[in-house]
Amino acid sequence: MINQCDEHIFYKGYRRLAIDGSNLRLPSNRINRFSYENTKGYNFIHLDALYDLLQHTYIDASVPSKIGMNEHKALVSMIDYSSLSDKTILIADRG
Repeated sequence: MINQCDEHIFYKGYRRLAIDGSNLRLPSNRINRFSYENTKGYNFIHLDALYDLLQHTYIDASVPSKIGMNEHKALVSMIDYSSLSDKTILIADRG
C-alpha cells in the first residue's frame, strides 16, 4: 500500500513524479476485442503509469482499452484520484 511508504522524501520541499504511457504487445488472439488491433494483426494494451521518482514506487496506473486510450485523460484522472499536494513537480512528455 502506498500509505506504508515514507511520505517525507522530497526534493527541496517538492514531491517529484513522472508519468508516461506505453503499448505492451501481447500474444496474438483475434477473439480478444479489448486488446486486438486489426490493422496491425496483434494484441496490445496501453499502460499509463504515475511513478514517484524519490520513493521508487508506482502511485497509480491505468490500462484502458485500445479504443479509449488517451494519455491526457489518464493523467487528469490519476491526479483527481490521488492525494497529491500542491508542492509536486510532475514530469511528462507531450504524448
